[in-house]
Amino acid sequence: MKSWLLQIRTQWWISGLRIGLGTILVVSSVSKLPAQSQFMNEVAGYGLLPLALARVYGAALPWAELFAGGALILGIFTTAALVLCILMALSFATANIYALAQGMSDSCGGCFGQLIPLSNTTALIIDVLMVFAAVLLLLYRGKAASINIGDSFLSILNLNIPKMSKHSAQKISRAILLVVIVLAIGVPLSWGGQTSTAYSRINSSLEQGKPVLLVFYLAGCGECEEQKPIIEEMEQTYQENISFIYIDYEAESGVAFDFEVTGVPTMVLIGGRDGSGYTVLQRFANLTSKERLQRSFYEDLDQSIVYSRYAPIADFSATPTSGRVPVKVQFVDSSLGKVESWAWDFTNDGVIDSTVQDPSYIYSEPGTYTVMLTVHGPCGSSAKTIQEYLRFDSKGCRADFFADSKSVVGITPIRFFDQSEGDIITWEWDFDGDGTIDNIERNPVYTYTANGIYSVSLTIRTPDCEDTLTKDDYITVTGCDG
Repeated sequence: MKSWLLQIRTQWWISGLRIGLGTILVVSSVSKLPAQSQFMNEVAGYGLLPLALARVYGAALPWAELFAGGALILGIFTTAALVLCILMALSFATANIYALAQGMSDSCGGCFGQLIPLSNTTALIIDVLMVFAAVLLLLYRGKAASINIGDSFLSILNLNIPKMSKHSAQKISRAILLVVIVLAIGVPLSWGGQTSTAYSRINSSLEQGKPVLLVFYLAGCGECEEQKPIIEEMEQTYQENISFIYIDYEAESGVAFDFEVTGVPTMVLIGGRDGSGYTVLQRFANLTSKERLQRSFYEDLDQSIVYSRYAPIADFSATPTSGRVPVKVQFVDSSLGKVESWAWDFTNDGVIDSTVQDPSYIYSEPGTYTVMLTVHGPCGSSAKTIQEYLRFDSKGCRADFFADSKSVVGITPIRFFDQSEGDIITWEWDFDGDGTIDNIERNPVYTYTANGIYSVSLTIRTPDCEDTLTKDDYITVTGCDG
């Protein structure tokens, strides 16, 4: 009697464990099917699989979970379902261990989708328990299938398949039942998932002949915030010919996955669409510098899109930028876009000094020079001015210095070191920018007694020259009493 009761109890808890494990798999599947693209993006984000394989895995896994979970709940095909469960749980555990080892964000977004937020650590514990439960059920698979909901349901339906053995008919009936249940649950969920409106906006713009720039961002992303004003300025410039579409990387992760975007901030330029999909002209990732972003935007875009429609962007460099007069400086034009003419002003006096693309110029007087280049193209012009770009000294001297500390707390002595050039006979230091000479030593020590940000000037003299160097906002003093 006791043996019989023990056997009944074993059957019940084994069957309960089977149904519980099946329920976990079904819940996991149900959480993924409405946002399958998002799950595929989560899989790709781990970086364990090539993108194409991540797509296949992400598409197949929710259906495999639904099949295995349904089979375990019904009590049919339990051996196959348990083996599949073990393989899936091991793959989950591998991904979670990898994420923890790589120091990724401890959030297993793809485990139960948005339904049940889990950390990678918690998900890993669940994965281990699932493997343990599935192995235990395999060892007791005879008892695990004793409470067979599926066969009970089939017996009520009294399905008979003619010209087949009873065993074959039973297998086919079970398979039909499982397929019907999986499709009845999975199809409405996958079809009812969120559909991004980004594609309709992309298609509408391309139909009008306008390329599209997808701007992927994420709330709370610091680099995205840095990039935002740059993008907005570019949009004001190019919006007549290029459509800017902003994509929330998290909310529309399916779009991010389709365009192979694995991080933000990222921009994707789409030039057209054909039978094989969208034509991606270029990607711009993690560019938060206006100059770098603008340059990349021009250099990487198709010439027919930008060069023929927009004004060029002026840019240049010079060598050398310092020295003693007379000095010959070579200027190199590095403007972007189609340029038809150049106008150089080497001394910032409003007079055009050269119209050659890469000119040279001889500076014969010491001083600091601002240089401006204006370029003209078929669609407009632009100018670039570099303030105080060149600094040339007289033959006899050149003032220079540095401090052993540029930021101090409290009343702390600071030593200044002269690095001037020439046969210097006098040094005149102004440590607080008030025009008063505070010291005439070569390497003086000065103590600031009040908080503030101070400019420092050094004037040197030789028998035949004088030079002054002022470093604005050079010393910062904090922590002084009063």
